[in-house]
Amino acid sequence: MNVPRFAPLSAALLMLGLTSCPETNVPRDFGVKPAVLKPEAWEGDWSEVENPEEKVHFAIKQADQGVLSITLHDKEKKTDSVIEAVVRHASEDKGSQLLFLVWFDKPGTTLGPLSLMSKHADNVFYLWHPRHEVIEKAIASGRLKGTVTKSKDGAHSELVPEASNYSLLTLPEFWDWTAPDAYFKHASPKAK
Repeated sequence: MNVPRFAPLSAALLMLGLTSCPETNVPRDFGVKPAVLKPEAWEGDWSEVENPEEKVHFAIKQADQGVLSITLHDKEKKTDSVIEAVVRHASEDKGSQLLFLVWFDKPGTTLGPLSLMSKHADNVFYLWHPRHEVIEKAIASGRLKGTVTKSKDGAHSELVPEASNYSLLTLPEFWDWTAPDAYFKHASPKAK
C-alpha cells in the first residue's frame, strides 16, 4: 500500500494495518544514519498544500534518533490517534537533502512503509511514494537486497538495511518522482 498523503492520512494510515496491497517495508534502522531533529524545523501542525485545512501534528520523541510522534485527528469519530515515524539520511553526501521516512502504526513495531523525503527549509518538505512494482523487480533481479512475498493482494517487498540499498534507492526510478506531495508547516499561534 502506498504511504498515504497527509490529507487523508488519518484514515489511510489506520488502514495500513487493515488492508493488504502492494507495499514496501523496511526496518527502523533503514538509512545511513538518523536525522537529528530540531524542534523549530519539525514540531508543529503540518498540512498537504492541496488540503491546508487537514492538519497533523508532529512532535519529537527522540531528536538524536530521528523519531517523531504524529497525531492524526479523525473528524468523523472525533478521536486522535498517534503514529510514530523515523527519519534517516538516505545518503552519505553532506549536501544531500534526501531522507527516508518510515511510518509505524504502533510504537515498537519493527517494520514500516517507506517514503522518500526532501526537506530544504524548516517549514516545507516534499514526499515521494515508492513505485512498488519497480522495487519488487529490483529485488528479484538482485539490484536491491531484500525479499518479496506474494499474496492475492499483491507483492509485499521488504528491504534490508544495507548501504547498497540506500544509494540505489535515491534514484528517481524507484519513486513516483514527477508527483511529489508538498507539505507546509502552519505558523505557530502568536502569544497574547
